[in-house]
Amino acid sequence: ENPCPDLAPGSMGINQKQNDFINVGNTKIYEALKQFGGKDWKQYYEKCLDEEVNDNDILYLTEEDLKELVPKIGPRSRIKKWIATRKENEEPINYVKAVLGK
Repeated sequence: ENPCPDLAPGSMGINQKQNDFINVGNTKIYEALKQFGGKDWKQYYEKCLDEEVNDNDILYLTEEDLKELVPKIGPRSRIKKWIATRKENEEPINYVKAVLGK
């Protein structure tokens, strides 16, 4: 089952590789962009997929990274606030373990 039902292979140019990536760790990004990304949230989400940004990566994005992924000021501001809240509320993850599975 696709955890991101608004996006499926073939919709919005989503290809099978991107669809596979959706299913392995992008549900938090998906929900945040859907809620806070405004009318262009799908475009921003697709950019995250193109850049292979997953739920673990989102906490480590620089201001420049975020500007590239979410170019509009309002949605970017809301996403930054969401990221800050997430950083405060979640226990720090072991990045190497999260990325490499070690």
